[in-house]
Amino acid sequence: MQCEAQWLSKGTYKLIISLGNDGSGRYPRKTKQIEGIKNKGQLEEAKAGFIYEVSHGLIDDQGAMLFRDLVKDWYTNHLNDKSPRTIEGYESNLRLRIIPTFGLMRTDKIEKYHIRRFFDKLQQPDCEFNSILMNPDIKSKDRTGDYFTSTDQNDFIIKKQKYNLSAKSIDNHKICMNSIFSYAVYKGWRKDSPMKGVKTPKIKKMRPEIYDRKDLAALFQVLESEPLLWRTIVWFAIGTGAREGEIAGFDRRYMNLDKGLALICQAAIRVKKQGVKIKSTKSGNERINNLPSFVIQLLELYDAAHEADKDAAGDTWIKEWKGEPCDFLFTPDGSFGRPMRPESISQWWRRFLKRKNLKHIKFHALRHTSVSLLIDEGDSMKAISERVGHAKIDTTMDIYGQLFETGNERSARLLDKAISEIKKVPIKK
Repeated sequence: MQCEAQWLSKGTYKLIISLGNDGSGRYPRKTKQIEGIKNKGQLEEAKAGFIYEVSHGLIDDQGAMLFRDLVKDWYTNHLNDKSPRTIEGYESNLRLRIIPTFGLMRTDKIEKYHIRRFFDKLQQPDCEFNSILMNPDIKSKDRTGDYFTSTDQNDFIIKKQKYNLSAKSIDNHKICMNSIFSYAVYKGWRKDSPMKGVKTPKIKKMRPEIYDRKDLAALFQVLESEPLLWRTIVWFAIGTGAREGEIAGFDRRYMNLDKGLALICQAAIRVKKQGVKIKSTKSGNERINNLPSFVIQLLELYDAAHEADKDAAGDTWIKEWKGEPCDFLFTPDGSFGRPMRPESISQWWRRFLKRKNLKHIKFHALRHTSVSLLIDEGDSMKAISERVGHAKIDTTMDIYGQLFETGNERSARLLDKAISEIKKVPIKK
């Protein structure tokens, strides 16, 4: 590593160290201005000191780093506690729109008006970006990693793309960028975040998608001809309100059919290049659900068949997964006890609905359907919140408030009836 000294004025020099080609055709440099130099010996000493500082990473110039370098540091060091699905969403938004806009800007030079202009653009129809796309000529299994971990520049290409984004998608960009700039402030690389006060379109709250009682009757009728595995999964989803990942990762050790209890404490997730992994539930909360009798009856049938498969498989049936003991309940045929991919449940569900010509809803909507039935039957929001594993009752109200209003209509009718009957009671004078 060599240091060049550029004379500026008497006793003042600009020290320059070239870091070579960074792989993208640019030649970044480190610079430092020094004063009070009286002779050549002092200058050489200053140059040697600067070389030491640069080579040992002692130069505190992160404020001048490019935004894409900030993002890489944030992505590498700050997302360890996020779910793979969240990380994939961040990575996609960053590649497609955020980095193409801010990537080559200095982190400390990004101002609020840059941010506002970006979010104004996101709201326009057919907004266009020079997106970073996965190279279609390279198969997924041959890629060396995602955009931030890839070691081969050929894994990705740059291409103009047009987008029409929903309010929810735009808000996800805001969440991502808030996290990045908060990280920069935390690290001392910015004094404040340019995201403060930035507004995005209000997300319209939609009534949760559900099956009503007529839809459920039709579902139950055609479900009887399906394999026991899938019948049990559908009934389990409705009976417990469990999420797909919680169903795919449900362990038989956490079920007691004699007492009619199920402990929902973990979920299966799919991670790129790593396959299915087991983690805690979405909210991080464990919950014990009492199982309805209709679920217990089906689980008893399925569990007996499941145990027969285990006995037949013998030693080929797995007893550990990723180094941890396991006894997954819902395992695909021929998997020898391995957990199913969470998305395989939705894939089967979509094909099933199409095959049976049933009303299309997402598999996750069976969770909403379970809640709607409880609301309709007069269960409290607190009990429902605990049953479906929400960290706060506010979350339950936010998602299901509109359904609860429907339940309130019944409450209003009951009050009308009660008051009408009270008015009929004769009063002794």
